[in-house]
Amino acid sequence: MKRSYLALIIALVLLLTACGGQPEKAPAKSSSPSVIDASKPSVIDPAPFFDGTVKAEHIDEAAKRLTDNPREFGAFFAEYKEKNKEHIADFANPGIMRNGYILPIGKYDLNTSPADGNRALIFYKQYSNDDASLEGKEGIFLDCMAQLPEENIPTSLSACDVFIQIRAMPETVFTYTSYGAGSLPAIRWVIDVSYVDPASGAETEIDYFAGSDPPPSITVTQGTKYYDGSYPMQEAVNCALQHATGTMEMEVSSRDIVDGEIWPQYGMFGGQIDDDVPTLSFPISIKFAPENTVCYAIKMTDPDSVPLCGYEWFHWTVVNLKESELPENASITMASNMVQGKNDFGKIGYGGPTPPDKPHTYVITVYALDSLVQLENGFTKEQFAEAIEGHILAEASMEGKYSNESGW
Repeated sequence: MKRSYLALIIALVLLLTACGGQPEKAPAKSSSPSVIDASKPSVIDPAPFFDGTVKAEHIDEAAKRLTDNPREFGAFFAEYKEKNKEHIADFANPGIMRNGYILPIGKYDLNTSPADGNRALIFYKQYSNDDASLEGKEGIFLDCMAQLPEENIPTSLSACDVFIQIRAMPETVFTYTSYGAGSLPAIRWVIDVSYVDPASGAETEIDYFAGSDPPPSITVTQGTKYYDGSYPMQEAVNCALQHATGTMEMEVSSRDIVDGEIWPQYGMFGGQIDDDVPTLSFPISIKFAPENTVCYAIKMTDPDSVPLCGYEWFHWTVVNLKESELPENASITMASNMVQGKNDFGKIGYGGPTPPDKPHTYVITVYALDSLVQLENGFTKEQFAEAIEGHILAEASMEGKYSNESGW
């Protein structure tokens, strides 16, 4: 019986304790969804790339990091320029480190998509030369890119619009020999600049620059591995920067106007003559025309004719040409692709050089036009000038000399 009373008392005590406590309240539901504070960074700032001054090991480590995290390139490059601003390579007056630092990431290591239309990467590739103990190297040309405007620097290696490559090729042109010092290679540098299609990887040469040969004799100093002539990197860098920023000036050239001289077959000593008028036109290449170019016009004149006939002799005028590459004899074989005027020989199309008194220098000018012009074959030089006026986006000229004596 006592056990029953005791159990009853314990049960009553437990019941009174439970009823006397305050119930736990459920958390109140928010009347609005949670908001992320936009004033606070959602991503932790990346660790710095450089500990103090820029060193080669920092560049190697950065390359590995950027390969895994290409979006950090903008931060890396800003830090590089700030930490290394006193030592960015001066290509006009190169020091010990001619090219500055090269970030060892190749163009084929990147998987890129277009950015905003302005972002450019400039790559450097140096070929090896065993004679001079020069090793090959390649990567992103940091000190060249440091001269680009900020709007042209990619913020990520995965988003880029323009790839430019500068290749430096050391060629052994001869070898110095001396008693006691052994042999020493003499190096000539050839540096070219090319555009690389980001999608296909196809390369198109823009220009090349050849350095001079080393002097025929030198004083050999201990530890020297080679001796070279001029190093034309400044010219190559300028070319790359102009192309990367879209500021290249239009150029016209011909593979058959060499060292300023028009090859004989395109004038009076050639084999394609019609009524004493040479009709074989030379090849023409047009580069870096403005993007909104619709067609080209061509004018070839002879300023040296003024003392003879009182005016500048017109040899060729062309309008409504859409091709930027003309092969040899295009005046005849591609006549349907252009509209040609009457030259001062009285014929339609090309009339080559026939200098009567001395070598004459001829001027070939190409105009990039913003529209087609309303002219028909046989137009006059006056009509030519009037038709292209107000439509010229850019122009470029080249000169070529032609002799009045055969066998030159």
